[in-house]
Amino acid sequence: MLNGTRSATLQRRLKIVDLIRRHDAMRVEDLSLMFGVSAVTIRSDLAYLDDQGLVRRGFGKAQAPSDFPARQTGLSRQESEPLLADCASLILSAQQVFLGPGDLPLQLLPFLRQQTGLAVLLARIDAVMLARQCLEGAIHVVGGAILDDGVTLGGPQAEAHLTGQILDMAVLEVAGLSPAGVLFKSPETRDLALVACSRAGRRIGLLAATAPVDAGRDQVLDLDSFDDLLLPPSAQPALLDVAASHGFRAEEWSGGSVLVRRHPQREGLEPGR
Repeated sequence: MLNGTRSATLQRRLKIVDLIRRHDAMRVEDLSLMFGVSAVTIRSDLAYLDDQGLVRRGFGKAQAPSDFPARQTGLSRQESEPLLADCASLILSAQQVFLGPGDLPLQLLPFLRQQTGLAVLLARIDAVMLARQCLEGAIHVVGGAILDDGVTLGGPQAEAHLTGQILDMAVLEVAGLSPAGVLFKSPETRDLALVACSRAGRRIGLLAATAPVDAGRDQVLDLDSFDDLLLPPSAQPALLDVAASHGFRAEEWSGGSVLVRRHPQREGLEPGR
């Protein structure tokens, strides 16, 4: 549940983003008067929102950014854009899609403008405003606790919410790939991904790394949990070797990213097995 000071800060920041998107720009002084907080507090809010790619700060004001959120994955835009465009081409109109934690699922939203009637379930609170701008379908957020990054929802409540869903697709950011499996940024995001994979008819991983990595078992999920992985164009051959050792087959996708598929015939699976 969201409560106390953290909840008030979150709600204020969401409203600030909405105001700036509706008015193109807002002055710090006006926001301070509107929310009844100091200019220092507003500047702190804007600094945070700027880091998330939701606004762009200027002298004494902030304005709406371009559609593409700030890059924080370690991939360049030249690497991430083909990956995101190819992922969007795999998502069909009217599907129910879970967009998991991480920056790549957030950055995917502007690429989904052409899909009509999508129902998206978000694991990041700061994705709500961008989703409203980009999509015309239903937008939902998983419940649960706010994790240490201040924007991601996780924990038992979020996992319980996901357990009750029937999803056509789960799109999950993968921090790395190793012989042990796919790596997530934290045990909490790994646990959320595990539940999402159990509820989705098709599971797609977006790899935010170009070389193999290693990590503790509490952050790793079996590669068998995924149907497809999308790798950046600059992915090293060693990554493809790791994927091949798990029975995945690589092919260059239309936008230039590398799609590795385990079982192409699984595309017809019913959701929520």
